[in-house]
Amino acid sequence: MNIINLTPHDVNLLLEDDVIVFKSEEIARVQQKEVLDEYFDRVPIYKNKYGKIEGLPEEKDGVYYIVSFVVASALKDKRNDLLIVTKTERNEKGQIIGCYGFARL
Repeated sequence: MNIINLTPHDVNLLLEDDVIVFKSEEIARVQQKEVLDEYFDRVPIYKNKYGKIEGLPEEKDGVYYIVSFVVASALKDKRNDLLIVTKTERNEKGQIIGCYGFARL
């Protein structure tokens, strides 16, 4: 099994006795647009519409891709090989320094 990081940042997987670093290799991106869906009273409610996806290879057996939440959301019902970070660890400034696993949407 191979895991490829398609986010702009290195991802540190924090295991019980080890840290595995997935280096940023390429970046998968999706075009996103907010479209007005309705008004609730006078409050506008928008819906996200996803467009063209760039930098994401075709599915391959035994390969998973770490992607942003937005990319995973755009393809959540179409692909099973996309992972996002979950159970994150943050430093004192609130910045993510690693994760304890991956999730599918």
